Amino acid sequence: MIRKVLVLTFTVVLLSALTAGAAWLDPNLEEQMQTAGPSTQLNIYIVLKEQVDLEGLVRDVEAENGTLAQRHFAVITALQDTAYATQGPLMNMLAQAEADNEASRVKHFWIQNAIAAKATPQLIERLLEHPDVKSIFLDYPIELIEPVEVNEEDGFTGRGIENGVTVTRAPELWDLGIDGTGALACDQDTGADGSHVAFADRWRGLDAGVEPAHAWFDPVSGQTFPTDSGSHGTHTLGTILGDDGGDNQIGMAPGAKWIGAKTIDVPGGNIFSDAVAAFEWSADPDGDPGTTEDVPDVVSNSWGIPPGYSGYSPCQDDFDASILAAEAAGVIVVFAAGNEGSGASTLRPPAENIMSELTVFSVAALNQDGETAASFSSRGPSKCDYSTIKPEVSAVGVDVRSSMPGGSYGTMSGTSMACPHVAGAVVLLRSAFPDATPDQVKNALYLTAVDLGETGEDNTYGRGRIDVVEAYLWLLVQMVNSDGKIRLENEAYNCDDTIAITVSDIDLTGPSIDIEIVSDTETTPEPVTLYLTDHDGVYEGEIDTTDAAPADVNGVLSISDGDDITATYVDADDGNGNYNVVKTAEAIADCAAPTFDGLTAATPDDNMVTLEWDPASDVHPITYNIYRSETPGGFNFTTPLDQTSASPYVDEEVVNNHTYYYVVRAQDSLGNEDTNLEMLSATPVGPVRIFKDDFDELSTVFGDWTIVNGGACGETWYEDACGYGTWCDGNIAFVDHDDCIPFFAMDETMITPAIDCSDFMDIELRFSHYFDQDGAQKGIVSYSTDGENWTLIHTFSGDSAQGDESFDLSELDHAGEVYISFRFTGGMLSDDWGIDNVEVVGWEEIIDDDTVDDDTIDDDTVDDDTVDDDTVDDDTVDDDTVDDDTVDDDTIDDDTVTDDDTTPTDDDTTPADDDFTPPDDDTTDDDTVPIDDDDDDDDDDDDGCGC
Repeated sequence: MIRKVLVLTFTVVLLSALTAGAAWLDPNLEEQMQTAGPSTQLNIYIVLKEQVDLEGLVRDVEAENGTLAQRHFAVITALQDTAYATQGPLMNMLAQAEADNEASRVKHFWIQNAIAAKATPQLIERLLEHPDVKSIFLDYPIELIEPVEVNEEDGFTGRGIENGVTVTRAPELWDLGIDGTGALACDQDTGADGSHVAFADRWRGLDAGVEPAHAWFDPVSGQTFPTDSGSHGTHTLGTILGDDGGDNQIGMAPGAKWIGAKTIDVPGGNIFSDAVAAFEWSADPDGDPGTTEDVPDVVSNSWGIPPGYSGYSPCQDDFDASILAAEAAGVIVVFAAGNEGSGASTLRPPAENIMSELTVFSVAALNQDGETAASFSSRGPSKCDYSTIKPEVSAVGVDVRSSMPGGSYGTMSGTSMACPHVAGAVVLLRSAFPDATPDQVKNALYLTAVDLGETGEDNTYGRGRIDVVEAYLWLLVQMVNSDGKIRLENEAYNCDDTIAITVSDIDLTGPSIDIEIVSDTETTPEPVTLYLTDHDGVYEGEIDTTDAAPADVNGVLSISDGDDITATYVDADDGNGNYNVVKTAEAIADCAAPTFDGLTAATPDDNMVTLEWDPASDVHPITYNIYRSETPGGFNFTTPLDQTSASPYVDEEVVNNHTYYYVVRAQDSLGNEDTNLEMLSATPVGPVRIFKDDFDELSTVFGDWTIVNGGACGETWYEDACGYGTWCDGNIAFVDHDDCIPFFAMDETMITPAIDCSDFMDIELRFSHYFDQDGAQKGIVSYSTDGENWTLIHTFSGDSAQGDESFDLSELDHAGEVYISFRFTGGMLSDDWGIDNVEVVGWEEIIDDDTVDDDTIDDDTVDDDTVDDDTVDDDTVDDDTVDDDTVDDDTIDDDTVTDDDTTPTDDDTTPADDDFTPPDDDTTDDDTVPIDDDDDDDDDDDDGCGC
């Protein structure tokens, strides 16, 4: 039951809970539980006890001289393994709770071993007692750190390099050839206008072979192309890397590519777990821990938890540990400090968090002079302990000119404008030093910042204004020095792979160097030539692998499954007084596919098939490739339909009453795929979807729908994101009286395009909706067969309604033209209607009067039907008793009317008959061609030899 206790007994109850091992409960959540009704579902964030020791894991990788890619692989796989191994009992409990209407929207994470859900107070009480649960937080609302000033049309046609970029000294790095090329930025914001000339051609989703879902993350509406729910994200992304190639040089890293996460100020979202999902996605966008080209170098954040929540529970490390995990995987995370200054301790969570010395890395705003603090910029110290200095660094955040949706430019002011300058600086440094760790990059910016305000670090400017040139020089010393290092890009390789090798040693000169590499299979060293990169002392090269037997030195390394691979570089002088020091880097060979038995079940349902299998086993993370074909045979299963991480998989892209064949194969992160041919078929059974629209393709109009605005307010139906409840997904059609002046009535209708039901019977209309009843409004659903005269299907009025609806429209069976309308009328107060997943379905039954057709029963005048009354017919089997065909080649015919066919194989009873082959049952035969070989002929005349 809900914790309602007297003050005098609170300590005793708390100690009792601790003794019993109950999980920690967020005070802000507990406050909501005390006022919530028993069936009210609250947004919660559950953290499990079992967590990965990220600090120790990263330390181990660094001790082994591991690359950033190897660190990424180790961190992602450890996080995933821990989550998958421990979340089962809780997920089962929550699944049962969903069935009992005690929970909804359950989502599990691996970036942190945590689960988000909506849950009733009673369920939360039970979860607190679960032995796997460490803490339960309120899934806090999050919001954009709104700019304090916006000028959407600044009037400038372009003014060259923006001042905020210049004061960071970024153009000086451009002159060195360091402009962000080769690096990748991610902006977690309101979205971005993917068509803006300042950065449109550098969206990674346009690269060959890159799926849009690996370059754009939209957990609310599921869009696959970048859009902006406002203008903020377009503006911040422009500051990170925008450049139109002309006079609009607005960005820090004009050579970089970008991806994005649309999670802030998006209707239907705006809770902390959306941000966790974005950090999880950004840590491994393509779902393959073995690749890193998809992983952004930085995630820029200009959002926070709204002021007003007491207790500061978000300061606890286990709340936003997903930020630490993303950085452990190689992503650098930066946050705007907030615009609640100039008072002390005004940073927003999570920018104020102090999980480590430089996490969270928060940014203050400077005026255009680059010297003085913006009055609105939030100040430290952190409220987490009221002593740790915040923010970390500063950048220009006042009157920052950048991109706006629609191809325009404008100015904004806020720490949200300062933060992307720092994000762009990170991209520049990662472009110069791709293997620099998040701590190294953040330290470079932090330790070399230009001191402002009070001497030393302070709670207004942090360490001061960033200086990317000094940060570059600091990293140059850290990353490339006399203590030479050799690194392999990955920790494991398959037998058809390429091993990338890097040596860093500032003592080296010349265009190239040679190193050696061996394996357990090929013990005689293969020499590999490495070539000088754009950075002094940094050399790179590669060698291919093969499973063929070793040959003489041939530039290819032979390996077998399980081999140790060792590359060796001899450091002539390590700078520590040692000479000819042998430096090595190691990896393993994994050439074996996962052990997997294949598909175990393919269960059909209405417009879907559910596939199931037992887990595969492998030392590396596994994905499952889904293959589907409409014909059996191994040659059909060469290109996957989809990939998934676990069983079951639901294929919803199927058509009822069609048979599909499936094969599922397991693949490890190195690309080794098993070859099982365990094929199962399934035939989903149910009515055919004659028409469907889920409104998930956002546009300014509804495609072929007709929108009729008959009300007094000018507003009407529009497409919007699914914002609440479980009745919808993706986008919806929405009409909202809040868009109108109060007491102005609405009369808004949306009408489907014409739907052809002529080949179908048992017609049914289906849709899901939320009808909000606050006054005299009505939701009227009707149909028409001509688009003008309408028949009522149902009226919603008097009470609110929510969920799935279905209506029998069998009176429309075989109708050639059907329209469905949704009409919202009345409404003087705050009321609305949302519609999603509109479907018209029916069972196929073809009956028609086509003039050319192959129907089995009809009255066509020209037809090849097997049973009919055609006047002109070429049937091969015909039992007509009256047949007036003028040309007929029937082989079996009992026509009694004269038939004048002249072609062979004819058993007609009247001339002419020139049959050459039996049977012929003519009773009178006066064939003009004297060859008749009938088997049954008792009175043929003497024209032939049939007697």
